[in-house]
Amino acid sequence: MDKFFWIMAVVLTLLVSTPIHAANLFFLAGAPIAGLDDEDLKMLKETARDALENGADGVTKSWKNPKTGHFGDITVINTHNDYDTICRTVHFYLSAADKTGRSEFRACKADDGTWHLAPREQK
Repeated sequence: MDKFFWIMAVVLTLLVSTPIHAANLFFLAGAPIAGLDDEDLKMLKETARDALENGADGVTKSWKNPKTGHFGDITVINTHNDYDTICRTVHFYLSAADKTGRSEFRACKADDGTWHLAPREQK
């Protein structure tokens, strides 16, 4: 798997799980996510939550910070139930600090309302 997938997996977990805990993220240096400031991260977090909670399949939710020029898109690919749990496959695109990356994740909603990464479906 590519490096960006794992970076975004960590980011998605940190962004959509509540409460958010501090983490040692030095390995993210050099990735697009490393160029995001606090306002960028807030926009990414809000967009990810909105996409997971409200986005229809095939619809893209976008964010852009006019102060930094950083932007991203989150598209819900599909929604399905796994053992009475709502799961969504989402595609992330991120552009920051002259770097871009994209990846796809599967997130499932826990009973407490938080979203967590889940293994990808086997094809």
